[in-house]
Amino acid sequence: MKFAATQVIGNMINQWSEGEIIINHHSYQQNMIVTPHHLKSNWQVPSFEQLCITDLALIFELKPDIVILGSGKIQIFPPQALFIEALKQGIGLEVMASPAACRTYNVLASEDRQVIAGIMVNKYKTS
Repeated sequence: MKFAATQVIGNMINQWSEGEIIINHHSYQQNMIVTPHHLKSNWQVPSFEQLCITDLALIFELKPDIVILGSGKIQIFPPQALFIEALKQGIGLEVMASPAACRTYNVLASEDRQVIAGIMVNKYKTS
């Protein structure tokens, strides 16, 4: 799914498809952590359903206002402990399918919000 261009200074997600994400017109075939000014490629996550606090440690250390998690082709919710930890740290946590997460990230980044997206591109079996 291609996304409309916005006036983002920094990293913008151009397209997402299962198995690929395009950021700033560069193709990646692995899960990504995206901020307006940093990229972390090859975000190692066993599966979205098994996400744990240590999988989000790097994200939480950056102290964003909001974290958008893209669970892949369909929306899958991670364990409740992640929402509790985000709340304890004063960080908003939203979970959605990766195409919606990419669009939401672009909008928030274009508004100069302190946003971080963790986007799954790999194909995982769901429980």
